Amino acid sequence: MRSKHKRITELKDDLDNVLFLDYDGVVSLEFSMELLRSVIDNNCIEYVNKLCKEFNLKIVVISSWKNEPYYQDMLYEGGLDKDIEILGKTEELYGPREEEIKKYLEDHIYIDRFIILDDRPFKDLKDYQVKTDSRVGINEEKYWEAVELLKKQRGNK
Repeated sequence: MRSKHKRITELKDDLDNVLFLDYDGVVSLEFSMELLRSVIDNNCIEYVNKLCKEFNLKIVVISSWKNEPYYQDMLYEGGLDKDIEILGKTEELYGPREEEIKKYLEDHIYIDRFIILDDRPFKDLKDYQVKTDSRVGINEEKYWEAVELLKKQRGNK
């Protein structure tokens, strides 16, 4: 999966740090019948903001909401800092979400380090995942777990 990484070592300073982000159970804890979409939780999105700013993370959306034309607006309108870039979304492969992330990593070799925030368990990429409780989302405990996971990937930078 990461073998292409060797070819671009000379570009190390230009590589991206990526947060693969699910919505429901991570930053959204409820659904609005009026809006017909998930509602972003203020506390959860603040932890995402803090994490992205601290590690210069760009977001790739893995949520099923990625199929909606307003998937980026949901985050920004929900409190995602406008300075945090949303690179896009994983390709819909109609299979496990983990396979979509693997394909994204294969297709985007400029990624230096990454983390996955999702309330569903992963198997092959579990060492890169912070699994949230769907009733709580990302909280302080999960934020610190994410910090430690990111630090392990490249020293303390």
